[in-house]
Amino acid sequence: EGVMLSAPRPETPVLLIVGKDDPTANQAALETTRKLIPQVQIELIDGVGHWVMVECMDHINESIPQFVQNVVAGMQTKL
Repeated sequence: EGVMLSAPRPETPVLLIVGKDDPTANQAALETTRKLIPQVQIELIDGVGHWVMVECMDHINESIPQFVQNVVAGMQTKL
């Protein structure tokens, strides 16, 4: 098991888009990310490796605006 460093935890919503074929995004790394950033939304994309922004640009271009819309809508309901 790895060492967890103490660091400030962001309170803002976080979107992490990860290719399932990315060797750096193994299950342990994703679990650590969830521990460090509990409000993270992780999207795993089949057939994509480490260069998500190049390998599936269309998905990125759809996911980010949708995520922002959801965050804004969630903020408006809290007002």
